[in-house]
Amino acid sequence: MYDLSVVRALKRLGAEVYLVSADETATDALRCLMQLEPDIVFNLAFSATPAEPALAGALELLGRPFTGSGSLAIALANDKVLSRQLMRAAGIPVPDYVVLSPGRRTRPCEFVRPWIVKPASLANSDGIRASSIVTSHEQALRQAERNWQRFGVPSLCETFVVGREFQVGLIEMHRSFRITAVAELCFEGAAPGYGFKSEPFMVRGQRHRLFEVSQHIARLPVPAITELSSIARRAAEVLKLRGYAKIDIRMDDRGRFFVLEANANPGLWPGIAIWRRPSFRLNVERIMAAALYRAGEGERC
Repeated sequence: MYDLSVVRALKRLGAEVYLVSADETATDALRCLMQLEPDIVFNLAFSATPAEPALAGALELLGRPFTGSGSLAIALANDKVLSRQLMRAAGIPVPDYVVLSPGRRTRPCEFVRPWIVKPASLANSDGIRASSIVTSHEQALRQAERNWQRFGVPSLCETFVVGREFQVGLIEMHRSFRITAVAELCFEGAAPGYGFKSEPFMVRGQRHRLFEVSQHIARLPVPAITELSSIARRAAEVLKLRGYAKIDIRMDDRGRFFVLEANANPGLWPGIAIWRRPSFRLNVERIMAAALYRAGEGERC
């Protein structure tokens, strides 16, 4: 659905589109790209998986313009621990957190409860379920052990910010990010302030989440939108994202913002509110233009 919507937008823009599939090694994909010699590669492969930075690195070596972030930025954004360390060092507000690794003694968390425990390097809310919200160190350790047994990665235990959640869409234009829109997430059935995105699960053959999520353009005072936008741009700058990005942010009951995650090369789909402003097709066009602009600057340097 996501990739198909991009293909359709590209064709409406008059582009000649060739689909190149990729697997974990990506050898065949790179060989195919070398034969095609495309003007630009619209990179939609391996979103937020361990193979994603490696493929971007291969595209960098290939020397063809490609959309979205480079290998280093993708690796930084996908690492929830390192990205938080960098953002915090830059003065960007993130929730208090501690890393829970198996076999390593971790001191009890001393920050505000409740906490949320989630895998430190996965996407799409994998590993986040009802039991991820905890109120004791023992519960946090048990949930971290479950994540380790299931995914083989450490967990992040951080303050669960009780409040509202927002997504900020960013499109790069002439090496600076513009905000497409700020959307608020609504969590059906959740107590006010306690909704969150969970991994999907199957019930009688149908896909569900703990709270079904909808979104709409955020209704916030202008100063709050300005602050939210500034934080999102700064996060993208610190992590060296490019092309386009999505920043997930929560606001507590005191109006304070905290960055939950910076998404390099997030899913593109006209059903997502942040990509409908000003239009999905124009955003796809601008993403390509950003890649070509960077390539042109590189040739002139």
